[in-house]
Amino acid sequence: MMLSSFIAETPLALLVVGLGGGSLPLFVHDHFPKSCIDAVEIDPSMLEVATQWFGFSQSDRMKVHIADGLDYITGLAGREGTAIGEFGGMLREE
Repeated sequence: MMLSSFIAETPLALLVVGLGGGSLPLFVHDHFPKSCIDAVEIDPSMLEVATQWFGFSQSDRMKVHIADGLDYITGLAGREGTAIGEFGGMLREE
């Protein structure tokens, strides 16, 4: 029990690439109260779907950035944190 309390109180800086329905950011937001979550989603309609159909909402600790995930990550070079994403197939055609 003490370990779970310690883990929940650990501050996290998390980047989620691909919002989907928003369940992963919501889970982290609700279970890790000292966390800050940024989600990057390339398709603005996904934010609308997550908000309207899955109860997702942004807060002071949880923000969504409408951008290409690879571009966003490239701009974060040198910053600490954890990134989670679903990268199936080609990220970008050059």
